[in-house]
Amino acid sequence: GETHAGAKGDWVCQCPAPIDFVSQMTGLAHCDFDECTGVRPNETLPRGQACEAAGQACHDNKQTTLDDFLCSCVDPQHGSHTGSPATCTLDECTIVSNDTAVLSPNMTCYGATFGGQHQRCRDPNATATGDWVCECPLPSHGSATGRAAECEIDECEVGTNADVCVFADPPQDCVDEDRSTDNDWKCVCHAPASGQATAAAAACVLDECEGTCATCENNACGA
Repeated sequence: GETHAGAKGDWVCQCPAPIDFVSQMTGLAHCDFDECTGVRPNETLPRGQACEAAGQACHDNKQTTLDDFLCSCVDPQHGSHTGSPATCTLDECTIVSNDTAVLSPNMTCYGATFGGQHQRCRDPNATATGDWVCECPLPSHGSATGRAAECEIDECEVGTNADVCVFADPPQDCVDEDRSTDNDWKCVCHAPASGQATAAAAACVLDECEGTCATCENNACGA
């Protein structure tokens, strides 16, 4: 456009709306518009405000074009999207806590041991928060969300523990009465014999007079 129709050499290039406030005499205008802070005509808020409303940061790295502002997730989350809020992701098991009084999810799990092994941290959904899980080390069982798990193990199902009992002379039962602790499985003798041993075959004792003395009638019974 011209500033004065009767004069020469006074034409200007003007930026299109909403960048209508920058012009350059007798040459191309330098058009800049920061969509994170600038408000378009007939609008009340910057379009980049959508980033802030989602708890994200707004960046307009190319201010000579429109509709290309970038919403970026705030550390430690990851993700970005052009023109609208991003879907942020975070593996909570990778969080590092700078507060020594507050354990990170990973350290919460790692610090809980069972059978000399550490629990493992797993985040099943990186788009959600507070859902991290501590999982017990194999061959134990158990998991818990947001805290250390209470692990259990039937040690009679581990390795050859049961074989120690089953192939003993005489054969015995393998029993693990407390599955929350380790190295406490037992070999228990079959009735009518008695006896048990922890983590080893038992020395079974059989009193043959028990249950058979009725056949002795008035005679003394002795094993």
